[in-house]
Amino acid sequence: MNKKVNIVKNRKQRLLRLKFNIRYGVQLAVLGLFYLCGASIATMIGVYAGYRALRLITQLLRLVLATVYTVISILILLLIIYLIII
Repeated sequence: MNKKVNIVKNRKQRLLRLKFNIRYGVQLAVLGLFYLCGASIATMIGVYAGYRALRLITQLLRLVLATVYTVISILILLLIIYLIII
């Protein structure tokens, strides 16, 4: 039984390392593509900063929408409970 647990742990560790390596491989490929196109360092930093800002704005929008959805759900439940009591 213990041997099977170790095999599963080893596979998970390998997959995490593979995911890490793939992510950095893709980033290096994008940097290489910018280099081939003749982009400057400032352009690459600007594109990266824009990408990070877009991700941040998207996450913020998701949080706001989830909060609005939760508040509306709570109000509907309170209304239903109020109508049941009356």
